[in-house]
Amino acid sequence: MSAPAAASQAQRDRRRRRLPTWARRLVWGLSIGVLVMALFALVAVLFFSARVIGPSMLPGLHSGDRALINPLAYVFGTPQRGDVVEVIPPAGPRDAAVKRVVGLPGDELEILPASHGQPPAVFVRPGGKGGWYRLIEPYLGSAGVPWLGCCDSTGRATEHPRPFRVPAGEYFVLGDNRSVSYDSMGYGPVPRGAIKGKIVWLILPLSRFAPVAQRPTLVPAHI
Repeated sequence: MSAPAAASQAQRDRRRRRLPTWARRLVWGLSIGVLVMALFALVAVLFFSARVIGPSMLPGLHSGDRALINPLAYVFGTPQRGDVVEVIPPAGPRDAAVKRVVGLPGDELEILPASHGQPPAVFVRPGGKGGWYRLIEPYLGSAGVPWLGCCDSTGRATEHPRPFRVPAGEYFVLGDNRSVSYDSMGYGPVPRGAIKGKIVWLILPLSRFAPVAQRPTLVPAHI
């Protein structure tokens, strides 16, 4: 085969090996999609995530975990009981902390001290009306139990707990690992403006990638 013929044959072979136009467009589109998703994930980790500091949210969230925040969750709504939120404590260390909403504005609540190795029992009258309910909390940690109950007149822990009404516009927040958590039992309820967003998903480490979804249930009780 002459050189020009061989060159022509090679060119025809290359054309046959090329992907058809639709396939090239599909590959291009998928590549762009993967790049956009990677950039979105990077932005989410850097700007819309909270780093869990300390053991106060064990066993669900560990120190060093990264959790995705929805900063718009409460633009048209309000925090609900059981929501895990990022909050700025009104006293003590001012670093953002991850806590769980236990008491809503207007709720009456009382936390009885730990007994027989069990965590303190949280009781609530939703909206301050009707009967009392006990919170059943499947997410609680077990690294020891605090002996103080709640609350005094300011909403803090005390040796002589009595019912406390959460003021309008404020929320009572607690860590899941009550024995080591600095929360409303230490500084009282927090204003709505101190809650910066709702924690919706555990994103790092990837081995525990999962939604943050456990919630308490209310069981009628008498105190």
